[in-house]
Amino acid sequence: FSEQGEVKILSLGTGQGGDLLGLLTAIEQSINMPISIRVDIIDGNRISLEYCEKVITRFSDQSIHNMKYHIHHLSFSNMKSMHELKKSLNYSEYDVIITFKFLSELIELNHQENINSYYDFLSHAHPLLSKTAYILLLDVTTNINGEYLPKLLNNQAAKYARNVNDLHTLIPIPCHLFEEECSSACFTQ
Repeated sequence: FSEQGEVKILSLGTGQGGDLLGLLTAIEQSINMPISIRVDIIDGNRISLEYCEKVITRFSDQSIHNMKYHIHHLSFSNMKSMHELKKSLNYSEYDVIITFKFLSELIELNHQENINSYYDFLSHAHPLLSKTAYILLLDVTTNINGEYLPKLLNNQAAKYARNVNDLHTLIPIPCHLFEEECSSACFTQ
């Protein structure tokens, strides 16, 4: 990101901002020359967003980087409503899209309707990626109706990656190395 002088981040299901703060801290510690950081923060819980804004404002005030963020209060009941997301975004491309635990909440809300949420999420997020970008997608180890969410995540991410040419799994490493031929229902913690 230091070469381009800017990083655009989409944080989806941000909550109070712990995952976003971790990413921003990593950028702060690894890039020692000022860059522009642009962030779209999205969550359905207003109280969490208020707290997140306080945390991110304090971080921004202490950062060497030029940081601007936009907070969006948006709720999603299923992946079909994700097409509304694009209308709310401030940028057409992102260098990092981060979501932790957001998709498990959708699956828990309605297991049958949202069972393919990881695949569907990637199909919505992929077109928003810049040329050299990352999606940080993590979730909880929860068993819903006999399905461990990390297994769903790994299987659906591998399936999506096999269907496109420019998106690949980096970690877990076995998924990266064998994503073309793997059909194991496994997960890593």
